[in-house]
Amino acid sequence: MVRRTPTLSDVADEAGVSAATVSRALARRRAGLPLRSAGAQLAVETADRLGYRLNTVASALRTRSSKMLGVIVPDLTDVAVSQMYAGFEARASELGYETCVANSRDDPHVRAGRVEAFRAHGVDGIVFADAHLGEEYFAGLAAEEYPYLLMSRPLAGEISVTCDDDAGGRLAARHLAERGHRVVAALAGPTHAGNVVARSRGFAEEARTLMDSCALINSRFDIADAKRALAEYLDSATETPTAIFATIDMFAFAAVSVLARRGIRIGEDIAVIAVNDSNIAANLPVPLTSVRHELDGMGAKAAEVLAAMIEDGRDAERPSSIALPPELVVRESTSTRRFG
Repeated sequence: MVRRTPTLSDVADEAGVSAATVSRALARRRAGLPLRSAGAQLAVETADRLGYRLNTVASALRTRSSKMLGVIVPDLTDVAVSQMYAGFEARASELGYETCVANSRDDPHVRAGRVEAFRAHGVDGIVFADAHLGEEYFAGLAAEEYPYLLMSRPLAGEISVTCDDDAGGRLAARHLAERGHRVVAALAGPTHAGNVVARSRGFAEEARTLMDSCALINSRFDIADAKRALAEYLDSATETPTAIFATIDMFAFAAVSVLARRGIRIGEDIAVIAVNDSNIAANLPVPLTSVRHELDGMGAKAAEVLAAMIEDGRDAERPSSIALPPELVVRESTSTRRFG
């Protein structure tokens, strides 16, 4: 005799709780979150005893929702990106969604293929962390009324969850000015990413008001290329900077490498400050002063906004973009010595 597969209703009836309680309890367990009540604990134990397994295909057919959110990132190996995704995944699980992530290699053509694959698998909505300034790709998704938003990298006219990058750059410049610096340089990165462009712009505008000079050093989002660009700048600069601003932590790590090879002591001979405050920043040999952005908080907020867009439907009011405020965290890389 073939045994019938237990359903969510079977588990609820056996446990003496509602189907909604069973669903929420199982979602919290999948997310690794603690169960909040004895009823939730009983629901999970009953599901295990009966051998209940969530049938995602049947659920998607019934509800016309896969309960799956997609995230497309430029490089998941980047520590800041991985922290954003961790925050997104945790909050999405609390909201009852599973998540999937894909690398675009920061290439819009690769991204288009990832989007096609996500949508072919019924993903309910997508967060993009790899937008390029000036591109028009997202207009097509908007025309189809497909739920999406941008994270980390803003674009004019698009819904986004970011940090206030211009304010973060200005915060870094004011800190260096207060420490007596007059000649500074910024590892600005590429010109296609709205977050680092805004950080560089804010830093340079503030620095040129408060200090004597500020140089912007462009490179790819690549530690080797950032090292090359900084080394070339230091070899040719007519004035040696006393401080370096890195628009992402990875560029600060590049600076640490280049400066160490030249025998330049961070915190003593030169100051270094970066944006993001990823998990590594405080644990370098000379702890890194950072403009902290709530990376996991940004991911969590993106999950909330996307889930609301999906659940509220096409007729809902368009949500506003969110820019989280930065916070200065001072450590030894700028605080050991005062310049000027």
